[in-house]
Amino acid sequence: MNVDINLEKINSCKIIAREKKVKIVEGEMIVSDIKPDILSLSNIDAEVYLTSKNVKDGSLSIDGMVDVCAIYISEDETASLKSLNNVFEFQDTIMIEDLKETSNVRVKLSRGPIEYKIINSRKIGVKVPVTIEVVASNCEETFVAKDIVDDRNIQTLKETFALNTMACCKEQEIQLSENVTLDEGSVPIGEILKATMKIENPEYKISYNKILVKADAIIKIIYIADSNIMSVETFEKTLPIMGFIESEGMDSDDEIKLEFDIKSFVIRPIYQDLKSMSFGVEGEVRARICTYQKSEIEILADVYSPEVNLKCELEKIELNQNVINKSECTEIKQEVPVQDLENARILNITATPVIAKNSVLDEKIMIEGTLELDVLFFNRNTNTIEAKKVDVPVAQTIRVENLKANMKPEIKIEVGNITYAKTSLNSIEVQVPLCVKVEVSKKEYINGIKGVEISDEEFPEIPSLIIYYVKPGDSLWKIAKKYRTTVEDIMKYNDLKDDKIFPGDQLMIAKKTKCRAVELL
Repeated sequence: MNVDINLEKINSCKIIAREKKVKIVEGEMIVSDIKPDILSLSNIDAEVYLTSKNVKDGSLSIDGMVDVCAIYISEDETASLKSLNNVFEFQDTIMIEDLKETSNVRVKLSRGPIEYKIINSRKIGVKVPVTIEVVASNCEETFVAKDIVDDRNIQTLKETFALNTMACCKEQEIQLSENVTLDEGSVPIGEILKATMKIENPEYKISYNKILVKADAIIKIIYIADSNIMSVETFEKTLPIMGFIESEGMDSDDEIKLEFDIKSFVIRPIYQDLKSMSFGVEGEVRARICTYQKSEIEILADVYSPEVNLKCELEKIELNQNVINKSECTEIKQEVPVQDLENARILNITATPVIAKNSVLDEKIMIEGTLELDVLFFNRNTNTIEAKKVDVPVAQTIRVENLKANMKPEIKIEVGNITYAKTSLNSIEVQVPLCVKVEVSKKEYINGIKGVEISDEEFPEIPSLIIYYVKPGDSLWKIAKKYRTTVEDIMKYNDLKDDKIFPGDQLMIAKKTKCRAVELL
């Protein structure tokens, strides 16, 4: 016969896969008919974007693109700088056991060093390694026993668990469409050589069953001026990004993690009276929000009855607990030597963080590594755009509350918008905003009771009085269950003020007498 129990619903979330693979994307860049031949290559760069993902049972299909920008010196009498852009699309499928259409899947793309070769004056061959990182998790509602609903003498042992598990993830695509006017005094745009977009300062606010998400899109362009001297110019503009995500299933007390990814963007000059003093920005950005619910639950850990034999059906529930989610932002300000800047104009500086070593201690992480600076500049002596790589050492100590030395945190460093100034002929001062993100998750199990039933098996006989010597690992609960009595009775018979016992203690255990109801005639 089954015993009625009260059930409580919890979110059970577990990571089912962490996959990482490299895919080689390659192709040829062809110079259009309206542009001159290639004399030599001045600079080449690429960005990689995730355009879509399709989650099915057992498989993940992704579509992406590599946007390659090449700046070259033309093979004509002007030897001018020209740009060549090409988008290489790619697809890939990753098989993941236990993946479902409802699974939460995070895909991150990054690229390695670009390989290129000038095949002829109209064609460049490129090869770009793309790293695909996937984290997939399954979240579902499950039920655990909270209490017994029965008037029989059934003893219950309860445990309290603190939960911080992923509740849900939602994504929303946000369109960006703006016309940007150059600052007063700027020279008009002749040809855009290179354009970049970076997302910074993500924020969110929960309001009226929706989450307002917003960020800054920092747009930078390098262009040839439409003037007699055809100088190389730069321009930067910050544009707002804003959108709404449905907040059904989310609570204002939840811990929320917000990320933005660029899906695609295009920048084109806008002409008026044959002059371009503005440009249009068309882009698509993906906002992703994941919520983590913090709560405490009290569940049944064990049950027994001194009077009837009970059988428990146990269930092991796996939880992926989000233990730490910490961000700390700082700024590195340093003078950096860079060769060949005597007659050069700096156009842009980007940085790639490389962590060489991290030491995890209680309450802090010590990070050592480098910032690989990529300094892009216009060399007036050769009339070319060149790039120099410079390594800047980085050593940071991050204070992280609740961090323990035996934990294995996931550490990410994000670089903000870099500002710089030339301080001498061959040195520059850079200010690099850094945000160090530390995440710790751990796998935990709850041993819950799924069901309880009364067995027909008889108890073995036990003596009326037992003198018991406490052994290591004993508790009053274990002893009471073994000898079919109660914790309260053991404490009463032995004059115990609390449930603390120690190995070697002597306890007197009396057999509990059954009292049965008798019908009076």
